[in-house]
Amino acid sequence: PASAVEFLDAFNGAFDPSTWRDRELPKVHVYTFKKGTETEADIVGKVEQYLGGKLETPAEVYTVRDVAPNKLMLCVSFQVPKDVAFHGRGDEQPCEKRQKIV
Repeated sequence: PASAVEFLDAFNGAFDPSTWRDRELPKVHVYTFKKGTETEADIVGKVEQYLGGKLETPAEVYTVRDVAPNKLMLCVSFQVPKDVAFHGRGDEQPCEKRQKIV
């Protein structure tokens, strides 16, 4: 879980706009650790940094368990933001089929 947030960049541009534009994007649950004086805002900031964009709705952050003195395991849940999901994909439209010539 310590490095799980580092893989969030995989969602950047991973969704096809023609398929997902009118659908609800997936909700992600990622586990990480909060050390010492870090705040939940710091953790959400780290998620946004690795994700490559700001969250559109507030993330849900909850404690999974206390793993050591001054170290908590957290779960951060959020919906993939459209700006991240479709990044670099433009307004791709499915190619129109050409008429078959006989």
